[in-house]
Formats: sequence, structure tokens, C-alpha cells
Amino acid sequence: PERRFQSMLEAKIALEDLKDVSLSGRRSRPFPPPPPARKPFPLWTVLSLLLLAASVSVWFWRKAPSRDLEPVLQRLTTDSGLSVDPAISRDAKMLAYASDRSGEGGLDIWVRQVGSGDPIRITHDPADDNEPDFSPDGTMLAFHSDRQGGGVYVVPVLGGQERRLADGGRRPRFSPTGKQIAYWTGEPFRQVPVRPRSAAIYIVDTEGGQPRRLAPEFAIATRPLWTPDGAHILFWGSKQVRGDPR
Repeated sequence: PERRFQSMLEAKIALEDLKDVSLSGRRSRPFPPPPPARKPFPLWTVLSLLLLAASVSVWFWRKAPSRDLEPVLQRLTTDSGLSVDPAISRDAKMLAYASDRSGEGGLDIWVRQVGSGDPIRITHDPADDNEPDFSPDGTMLAFHSDRQGGGVYVVPVLGGQERRLADGGRRPRFSPTGKQIAYWTGEPFRQVPVRPRSAAIYIVDTEGGQPRRLAPEFAIATRPLWTPDGAHILFWGSKQVRGDPR
């Protein structure tokens, strides 16, 4: 097939060459080389292009907005009183929060399974207990309490002996390893966004011991947040205290 004539012009030229050879005993000019044949696309190339087109279509389909991806709100508590400071366990199966649902006037820590079951009362002190946080393994809770001048406490997640870790601590947060707790001390934030005139961040071991102050060069340091690897702590702070605290 590669040597077939592609047109009558090529056939005419070849015949003229044969005529010259027969008359002179030699060829006056060589036969023209046949043009290269067009090779069809290999099957694997076609399949690769189809696969690429399908992948791009799926990517655009996933990126397109869909009503099925809109969040659905689900109410988790039905307490008649005040419910604040929700915290969810790392496996998203347990919810802890502060509530006055007991009717005794103060806030206590309550725990319930997400989606089912009745809440369990964890603390029973007359003083307010709030700002709970789950340990990474889900077995312990850290929380702030106003009892005895205020402090940071830990308690088993299903209730038990409460243990005081630090004085005056607020918003305690477990480290990713669960071996330390970061918290801050100082004046509480009011309802309006007014910052305290002085506040400090501390870290304490969950087994107890002397708390260590973090970033002492800051006059105001609050609301610590661990990075996922536990190597750093994010916080809100100011190195100077101005006359207007806002």
C-alpha cells in the first residue's frame, strides 16, 4: 500500500520515466518517492482522550453548586433555660455544654450523645461551671468553674471525681496529645467587644504541676488555640495597654 500511486499525475511521471529508460537504456530521473501513509490514531490514544474528558467533566460537576450540599441545621439541645459553650468530641459522637436546666440557678456541665439520648449532668457545684473541652481520646473534660475564686478543673467525661488544675483559668483547651492544657487568666470579656486591661496565657500538665506562662512580653494575651501538630499556640494579644481598652 505504501507504494501505490496517489494520483494520475504520479502514474504519468512513472510511465514517462519508463519510456526514457527504454529509449536510452537508463532512467532520466528517479521515480518519485511515495508520500508517507497516514497512520490512524492508536486505540490507547483515543481511550486516553476520552478518559481525560470524563475526568474534567466530573471535576466541573463536583465544583458546581448543588442544593444537596447545603448544610442542614439540627437542634441538639432542648433545654428550657440557658445553654452555652458547646464542645464536640474528636469523634463527633459526644456533645458537652453548660446549662442551667437543673433549675438550681447555676450553670453545670452536661454531656449527651449527638443525635440520641438524654443529657447527663456532670458537675453539681452551686457555682457556675462552663467552657468545657474534650480531651483528644474523649475520656476527660476540662472546664472553667467560678467555685473557690475560679479555676480550671478536669473530670471524667461521664462524671466522677473533679480535680482542680489551676487557679483563675478561663476557656481551657487540651493539646492535641492530651498531655497539656492551655488557658488564660484575667478579666472576662463583656457582652460588648471590650478587651480586658490585663490577661495572660498559661500551660499546665493534665497530671498537675506548676503552670507556665506563655508569651510574658504581652500585657494582654487571651483565647489560646493549639495548632493541629501541637507545636504552636495561636492567641489574641496586645503588648501595650492603652487608656481606652476597646
